[in-house]
Amino acid sequence: MEILFQSNRVTAPELSIVLLDWSCRESFHIFDYLSAQGVDRSKFEILWVEFYERRAKEIEAAIRKSQLAGAPSPVDKWIVLDMPRNLYYHKHLMYNIGIIASTGKIVTFCDSDGIVGKNFVDSIIDSFDNDRNIVLHMDQVRNRDPKYYPFNYPSLEEITTTGKNNVIDGKPAGLWDEEDIIHTRNYGACMSALWQDLVASGGADEHVDYLGYICGPYEMTWRLVNAGKKEVWHDSEWTYHVWHPGQLGDRNYFGPHDGSHMSSTALAARQSGRVLPLLENPAVRELRLGRTSRVLEEKLLQLAFLDRDFTEWTVSKMRLDMIKLGKVLSRKLLPRAMKTYVRSRFETLGKIRSRSRQ
Repeated sequence: MEILFQSNRVTAPELSIVLLDWSCRESFHIFDYLSAQGVDRSKFEILWVEFYERRAKEIEAAIRKSQLAGAPSPVDKWIVLDMPRNLYYHKHLMYNIGIIASTGKIVTFCDSDGIVGKNFVDSIIDSFDNDRNIVLHMDQVRNRDPKYYPFNYPSLEEITTTGKNNVIDGKPAGLWDEEDIIHTRNYGACMSALWQDLVASGGADEHVDYLGYICGPYEMTWRLVNAGKKEVWHDSEWTYHVWHPGQLGDRNYFGPHDGSHMSSTALAARQSGRVLPLLENPAVRELRLGRTSRVLEEKLLQLAFLDRDFTEWTVSKMRLDMIKLGKVLSRKLLPRAMKTYVRSRFETLGKIRSRSRQ
């Protein structure tokens, strides 16, 4: 594990934005959109957490460029975990690293290949100024037109109004739906909560069921709701996403889900009323129990993942388990499952459009 970069420019931010990579990101455009926010840069910090050993040249170049220009760095903390390549990535470990390393009152987990408007940060801060007892989600406008790959900076208007998108009357379709929001809204796009609430609920659950693609910050949302927080969806601010290869998680390990890619384990937590995770990160536990202070030290970060048995995360074991559980990796079943999933999502979208016109 290495803290590659740490800026001293932002010392007491309102908001910490945690962005994840598992050596998969081709474009780092999110930094450009975050640098164009309508609030002072001192109000928020940006953390980039890499699961494997990759030290992205694009981030290094962006930091160097900002230093030469005397401008704020595109990232305030750049942490590389150096996890072995024979392990599947676990986003929830990276969420916890973000919680441990952040200094903001609010922590936001956001798609690292997403696009945000200039009021993104301000909308999050304002939401918590109005009500501290919430977990905030933002839905996502998704455009499936391949003309935006490689990423070529389309305008937000173009993403929203052209091509194959999920927009109805200017909003993501899920925001019009009240019948099945678990499947019509994008629970993984952007989630925000108070740092103290995240720690009090044990941070992200690192159970093996959340390994790979079937995971997301929503499992923290539902446990926070069990603890008494209100789940709120912003009705005028959302994120944006354009097509790129592999966006639906193909060729990734799939943990247990409900058939529509929502974690069965997270759904069970939602129904049971459970607050604490099944597998709590040891460093988050120290913070929750008050046995260590909120100071970014390499020792605390190392406690989060060193000297732990990650046997269950190994590629060979996961592939064997997947074969035993229905041959999910077979060449025939996986593409068919993905097509069925996409088709069902767009059938639902059509139904929402029909209802909105009535």
